[in-house]
Order: sequence, then structure tokens, then C-alpha cells
Amino acid sequence: MCRVLVVDDERDVVDALERGLGRRGYEVEVAFTGTEAVLKVKKSKFDVVLLDVVLPELDGVQVLEQVKKIDPEIEAIMITGHASIETAINSMKNGAYDYVEKPVFIDKIAAIIEKAVEKHRLTETVALYEIGKAIFSTVKMDDLLKIIIDLGMRVLRADDASLMLFDENGKLYIAFASGLNEEIRKETKLDLGERISGWVAKNKEGVILINGLKNDRVLGVLSVNRLNIEENVTNADMYKLNIYASLVSFALDNAALYKNV
Repeated sequence: MCRVLVVDDERDVVDALERGLGRRGYEVEVAFTGTEAVLKVKKSKFDVVLLDVVLPELDGVQVLEQVKKIDPEIEAIMITGHASIETAINSMKNGAYDYVEKPVFIDKIAAIIEKAVEKHRLTETVALYEIGKAIFSTVKMDDLLKIIIDLGMRVLRADDASLMLFDENGKLYIAFASGLNEEIRKETKLDLGERISGWVAKNKEGVILINGLKNDRVLGVLSVNRLNIEENVTNADMYKLNIYASLVSFALDNAALYKNV
């Protein structure tokens, strides 16, 4: 289901959009100030934000800038009065998808949202393709491990990530990490079945606190964590992570084969 955040300080506009979009099957949340909008995007995942140019506390352009930093994938549609059309057009240069003038007609805004969602889906498909290209761009293990961690954090919008592999004694060690204390990284060695990562390796089953991720063969354990983002992992995240995990497995196999040649 497409999630839309409506941001406007005019309650009648917000009420009309919330009712109209709700009837069309969209899941709608609302905010009446720029600050409230930014907080909501930090806490929850939205596909589209309808953003009034003129807002209290933070104006629409400032909100757009902050929202795009929090979630670069979100599509923003600016709502503008005649006097601020130029500002709305300039916002498109800074990442907004489109703009619509007041008074807002629900059929028009729904059509723009649908196009924005289609663009978002296409962008995700292209992003996964680019991730695949990046992962298979090298067979050098050190370079590959860094790419895996960097992309893993990007895919899940994570704060830290680590990849554990097996050493010659069958113990899991942290081969590469980002956002993790270096002393912890060097000292961590786990037996199969020990702690969460060891359990994952032993049972060949991922753990994401909310849902499970199955694997047929374990090459290692990729841990990706959100510490500062309050939003839980979504079905969309799971879809991307399943594809990403498959690409990582193939890439690690490929690098290992090359190393042993």
C-alpha cells in the first residue's frame, strides 16, 4: 500500500486530501508544520510527501531538503499558491517530483501521485541493477567486502553494518564493518551457534527481529542495524534485502573461487 504524508497548515486542505486519498486506497498521515513533517519522516517510511511551500517553523523548501537527507527515495510533490510557483519550480531542481497549484483537486493530485509511485518503483529497479553491477565489479576480497558493507547500509538506510565470515578453524570473525568499534571488531570470534550471529550461521536462517530471511547455504552473516532510525523493517525493505543477500552470496562465491585458482 502506498503511504502518503500530507503537509499543510490549512486544515481544510489537509482534511480534503486525507479523505480523498483515503477513498482511493492510499494510507495517509498528516502534518501541519515543517518540523512535525520532518519528525514523521524520521519515524516512518513514506512513498510520497505532499508538501506545501509555505509552512510555519520550517518552509516547504527546508522540509524538502531535510526529508531528502533522511530518505532520498521519497517522492515530494510541492503544493503552491500562485505567488510561490517559482519556488515550487526551483524545488524540482532540488529533488521534488512535481508541483500542483491551489486549489488542489483530488483527481489531479491522485494522478500525479500515481506517476510518482511508478517513477519510484522504476528507480528501485534501476538501483538494484546498479547494486548488482557494483558487487560484481571486483573479485578482490578486500574491495568486495567494503562494497558489500557500504551498499548494505544504503539498501537498509542503516547506521552500522558488519560482515562475518568463517576462518580456517570454523569460527566466525568480523571480516569488515562500518560504524563498529575497531577493538570489538578485532576481538570478536564466535563458535557456530554462539550469540545471534552464531545462531544464524548454525540454523541457516536470518534474524531481523520482526521477520525471517531464509538461506540455503551459509557463507557468512551480514548484520545491518538501524540505531538512530525508529522505523521498523518493511516488506519493501525485505524484498530488497532478499535480492541483495542473493547477490552478495554469488559475489562471495565468485571471489572465493578466483582466490583459489
